[in-house]
Amino acid sequence: MLDEAFMEDCIEENPSAFLGQKLKVIGRQPLLGGFRPDLICSNGDEVIIIEIQQRALDRVHLYKCLEYRDLLTQKKTSQPIRILVICNAIEEKYKPIAETHGVEVKEIERAQFLSIAAKSCPKSVEKALARFDARAEKPRPKLATKIQFRPFGWSDHVSPDEI
Repeated sequence: MLDEAFMEDCIEENPSAFLGQKLKVIGRQPLLGGFRPDLICSNGDEVIIIEIQQRALDRVHLYKCLEYRDLLTQKKTSQPIRILVICNAIEEKYKPIAETHGVEVKEIERAQFLSIAAKSCPKSVEKALARFDARAEKPRPKLATKIQFRPFGWSDHVSPDEI
């Protein structure tokens, strides 16, 4: 149930519950120079690019954020641009890199995220449960043939010559 789409839904529904500040979502997965940052928000005097990384933040996602900031800067926005990464964890080796490049990282463990979502994001939780139920109700695909593959070692035969 906890995937990046669910995390995006929750943060879009109630940013203050997760970030501790009131933000206005101005774009979700907007096209930005051929790439798609998760959320772009505003708090009036600055633009915030929010990148969500389920599990641990890695090098690729960290540098994608810098590219998003550069691409948004090229659009000649007059407001300052801030990058905020929300992840379940960050390795120590990435903390200095994030600090050097002005990337804020907010760690929210999975259990904590779900707890906040359960209290603060009823629409997103309902949507995720409906998606989860729909997947559970889908019938499993039927085999094209009734013959099932059984590797040689699973049969009663001792050698290929006996088949």
